[in-house]
Amino acid sequence: MRIEYNPRKFLLLIPLPMLRQYFDRRGVLAELNWDELTENDYETLYGAWQALPTRAREAIGADFLNVAGLATKQGVQVIIEEGKFHNKDLVTELAARPSHSEKAFYILLEYPDVFRVASQLNYAENLTRYWHRRRDLPKKPPDISTETRTALKKAVSDYYVENQGRGHDTDFDLRRHGSIHYFIVYLSDYPDTFAGFDDEGKMRRQPQTPAFDVVFRYDECRGHLELYAEGPKQLRRDLEGIFVKTVLSEDLDLQEIPGAAFHLDHLKDSAFKFLTEPLDNIFSVTIRAMQLSAPNQTAGRVTYELLPYGVGADIHQLIEEMLNQNNCRLEDLRVEQVKMKVVFNHGRPRPKTATFTISPSSCTLKDHVPEHATIKNCFKRWGIESE
Repeated sequence: MRIEYNPRKFLLLIPLPMLRQYFDRRGVLAELNWDELTENDYETLYGAWQALPTRAREAIGADFLNVAGLATKQGVQVIIEEGKFHNKDLVTELAARPSHSEKAFYILLEYPDVFRVASQLNYAENLTRYWHRRRDLPKKPPDISTETRTALKKAVSDYYVENQGRGHDTDFDLRRHGSIHYFIVYLSDYPDTFAGFDDEGKMRRQPQTPAFDVVFRYDECRGHLELYAEGPKQLRRDLEGIFVKTVLSEDLDLQEIPGAAFHLDHLKDSAFKFLTEPLDNIFSVTIRAMQLSAPNQTAGRVTYELLPYGVGADIHQLIEEMLNQNNCRLEDLRVEQVKMKVVFNHGRPRPKTATFTISPSSCTLKDHVPEHATIKNCFKRWGIESE
């Protein structure tokens, strides 16, 4: 589980020698008498850090925030996988560190290049909104040449400039995690005025240009593309077309998705069983919430959700009790979204769980999390994914 970042409490998670090494490398806090500091003197260190000039203080805070983001089992796995791309086997070195926070901080100190990329991958994997998936693309390695990356960045920028009047300035990152390629385009948003304090502590209002990002997540082995972009359906279709033409050198008709990525309507059936196999190591699968809508109507959606700590509750029983079938029959409704909870047989001190949401075009499960990958492998057996 990701730790909740709090600057003061964060210092308690990292041994003083490691913190001293970090601040020494940044060339700050040399005036502190580190040799006399004890494990109970973190308030002294916190005060000295907060007294630094604004830019130095905020840069350090950004590093610590990224450490907190990677201080999970999943974050450590991302670090290990990224280390492999740098021809570094980090398993033994990380095993010597007792906590996830120390593991992530150790990588920040000793392998800053691995840390930087792992932070970006972890950020992309934990984006939770606006993911849209299609599974009908060619299974082929993408073109990752410098020319293609420049062309993709320009094409996305041109699209936003023409259609939304933003995106004039751009930056770009390309990352790979196994067979999955991340093409991240950063674009300038609409300018705004920011009220804040300068390095001298004076309140000022000054213009700023925030950034937003568009992420293409392409799996070359499966021909799957996941797009992270805020906006209407046509915008997503247009961006998908730009990616396919620029990176895959294909000219496909992407105006209509040939079928949903995930099939959910059969989950309305109270007799449906989530079949598992011993190797899955799954104890139970429960539908916690289901969102239903009437096809070809604009009346809206209805979500049925179980109470968080209800014992023996059943989503199908709740729907049966609450749905007025005189007005709308269950078989006529379409499943728009489902929240599911999977409990595993392993885990310490308690069994591991995974709670996620899935819609016809998106799913919040992450490929790099072992338990999530197990669940996704069950999708074919459960009829949720056809391929």
